[in-house]
Amino acid sequence: MDNPRIIRFYEKCKITEKQVLDAWYDFPTLKAIYNDYKGKLDEYQNLGTYAVQTFLKKSASFHSIKYRIKSPESLIEKIVRKWINRNWTVKTYEENIDDFIGIRILLLDRNWWKDIHKFIESNRQKKE
Repeated sequence: MDNPRIIRFYEKCKITEKQVLDAWYDFPTLKAIYNDYKGKLDEYQNLGTYAVQTFLKKSASFHSIKYRIKSPESLIEKIVRKWINRNWTVKTYEENIDDFIGIRILLLDRNWWKDIHKFIESNRQKKE
């Protein structure tokens, strides 16, 4: 591979051409997924903010609550590293990955985890 654009993309995503080929993906597919997800970051950011605000309104049991949104680079690295031979496309990757948003909640009392778990389970979108 001699294309500097592809080399930079792989380096930014911390993957190699060999990993991409071994996983049966190609640059155009990965770049399309990257661009699609990058265009949806604001949507995920808003969802993360909404989730945190909802948790905070429902309970004063937290010491702290933080969240993070998966970066486009991390998404591509994860797809290549973990999902070999899946042939995901721009239309299917979101259906298969469930950690675009990570929320960390530190509780004041360890016994409150059951209430938090019930709250999360009752508010999370179920996969069909």
